[in-house]
Amino acid sequence: MSTQKWENPLMGWTSTGDPYTNVGDSALSFKSEADAKAFEERHGWNYTVKKHQTPLMKARAYVDNFKWKGSLSFK
Repeated sequence: MSTQKWENPLMGWTSTGDPYTNVGDSALSFKSEADAKAFEERHGWNYTVKKHQTPLMKARAYVDNFKWKGSLSFK
């Protein structure tokens, strides 16, 4: 596979002959560390195994930004 990059003259995008160039951290996930190592060794890749981290913030709905947080008192 070619890792050489070139610019597409029509769209101006950067192209490459390697289809795995754009595979990022979020694109590959495995059930176990052994599965990840076996996959990458089978393809002859250098690898770094990163442990999954849970996010610190909980996901919220957009509408939560506009909820009334005070109290209402009607007498």
